[in-house]
Amino acid sequence: AAALAATANESAQAHVLLEAAVTRIETAETNAASAEREAAKARAVAAEAGGGALAAEAARDALYRRAVDAEDRAAEMSRRATSVEASTASSAAEAEASRREAATLRAERSAALLRAA
Repeated sequence: AAALAATANESAQAHVLLEAAVTRIETAETNAASAEREAAKARAVAAEAGGGALAAEAARDALYRRAVDAEDRAAEMSRRATSVEASTASSAAEAEASRREAATLRAERSAALLRAA
């Protein structure tokens, strides 16, 4: 009977230890699942931040390209303005030369009329 009582006591102790081990395992599994959920959240936040950084970089690149395009257009307009100014100066010089030639021709005509009279 004593041996049976000892075996029953050992069995009860083993059962308590087994229940405690099962509880610890369940707690560890719950903690692991919670940690996995937190890690998934952290990965999602990191991916969102990475996507935001990529979007910001793409926007910065687009602005840079626009600035370069604007600089190119401004340089082209400056070249055109210089060309128009040169053409205008040339036209003004031609007009002045024509006025001088007309004045010379008028003077020659006046002189010819005076000689003829």
